[in-house]
Amino acid sequence: MHMNNARYLRHLDYGRTDFWIRNGVYKVSRQLTNEKTGKKGCPVVLASITTRFRRELRLFQTFSVRTKLLCWDDKAFYVEQQFVSKGFVHCIALIKQVVVGTSPAKVLAALGHDGIVSPPMPSGVKSWVEYDSWSSQEILNTASEEAAASSKTKKTKKYE
Repeated sequence: MHMNNARYLRHLDYGRTDFWIRNGVYKVSRQLTNEKTGKKGCPVVLASITTRFRRELRLFQTFSVRTKLLCWDDKAFYVEQQFVSKGFVHCIALIKQVVVGTSPAKVLAALGHDGIVSPPMPSGVKSWVEYDSWSSQEILNTASEEAAASSKTKKTKKYE
């Protein structure tokens, strides 16, 4: 028996929650004013995740989840998480997390890091962000095409 993919995602959630709590991000994000609603609170939410499984984690095998902030842009934080057991990375995940209603820069400023500059975005993360943007556009295009096709069939009336 081994850990299934749903459990990996659960442990990734736990690891990110712990990471953001320890770094104060969750606390300040709840205190910031949401620029879209004008209300207090800017939740940190998962926008995208990619996982790569390298080797299974067996039943009762001990492991740790390592969480690292790689970089950020005007919309999101980019995080890497690894499942490590006995020095071997069993699974690696790349995560995009957005702060709804504000920017990562404003969250960092509220933490006392006003003006801090993001580390350069690694090339693999850049490629992944480009894919993520392309995928979002494809979904929008498909939805628009389906809506257009649906509206054409709704406009057609049969008269007897």
